[in-house]
Amino acid sequence: MPKREKSQAVFDRAMNVLSKGVSSNFRYWGPDSTPVVKKGKGAMIWDADGNEFIDYRLGWGPIILGHADDRVNGAVAKAIEKGTTFAATTELEVEVAEKLVSMIPGMEMLRFTNTGTEATMHALRVARGVTGREKFIKFEGQYHGAHDYVLFSTASSAIEDLGDRDVPVPAQIGGGIPAKIKEYLYLLPFNDFESRASATFPVSSLTRGSSPT
Repeated sequence: MPKREKSQAVFDRAMNVLSKGVSSNFRYWGPDSTPVVKKGKGAMIWDADGNEFIDYRLGWGPIILGHADDRVNGAVAKAIEKGTTFAATTELEVEVAEKLVSMIPGMEMLRFTNTGTEATMHALRVARGVTGREKFIKFEGQYHGAHDYVLFSTASSAIEDLGDRDVPVPAQIGGGIPAKIKEYLYLLPFNDFESRASATFPVSSLTRGSSPT
């Protein structure tokens, strides 16, 4: 086992000021094994004790160029010389949006969000506003953020709570979610068009102007 005396000391301090010592439940591995990262470079990270690891998570996805990439670091350093964040639109923001629109087929307009949680929350709100319908489909085992509507049957759900493979039962992740929220959710097994649950919602029934309810 790698040494973790320094990491454990830092994590013990974290437990005094952060809930479970982390800022996201997915980062918690237990009271004696939760990692404490000190630095990263490329695909590698080092913990507070100097142990070296391959970082397969890469910040849950966005660190596609690796940690501390010299090009990214240089661009960030140059940008923050002009300030960090503003309560207004910037030209750089517009340039990035224009680039994305030009690169992604079908994307005509967009809005930046601070987190993926905000992105899916706003997407659901827009869809409801456009269609006039309140219920939505979510696929079993998929994580779409930390807001109430999508915290059911994520990849971290307990197996015994998932129900029948053909007709999955929404498994609530954690407490504090109003009981009525589940009524807005249709849960389907992922990538299984032959299941009884999926057969209940043919594509033709989900077009605008109609409803599966």
